Amino acid sequence: MLAWPAAEVADLLSTTTSAVNGALLRARRSVALADEEPAELVEPHDPKILAQLNRYVAAFEHADMAALTDLLRTDAQAQMPPHVTWFRGREAITRFFGGKVTEPGQERMLQTRANGQPALATYLRTPNGTYRANSIHVLSFHDGRVQTIVAFLDPTLFALFDLPPN
Repeated sequence: MLAWPAAEVADLLSTTTSAVNGALLRARRSVALADEEPAELVEPHDPKILAQLNRYVAAFEHADMAALTDLLRTDAQAQMPPHVTWFRGREAITRFFGGKVTEPGQERMLQTRANGQPALATYLRTPNGTYRANSIHVLSFHDGRVQTIVAFLDPTLFALFDLPPN
């Protein structure tokens, strides 16, 4: 990445040059596998994408993980910055979200855009019944299905989108 010779990196990390080269090879393979098919750029008002977004919102708002599963590609990926949480595959993703979104009405979502991609602002229900800002889900699509979900777990981002905190 920094164009340093493997021997220098090995010395810096107190390891061998072979270990550094092996790690680099594995990293390159992982990156290649993680991005097998590029996401499609979608038009903001594409009726097919809007329908998929509405189905995504309904799946979360109704805690319907079977509906979420239907929206995802089999090789879908989800990540949640700033955490290192990362999931690959529709079953792993729906299992994770199914453990978090357990009852209808627990979440509400508003559609927005981030970096030209469809995005959703999520709000979680508090014990007193109000909703508070939780995360921004940025979605990418391939062949009409959700390919990636990047859920930014930072409620301070809502101000950047001119979204209400509650």
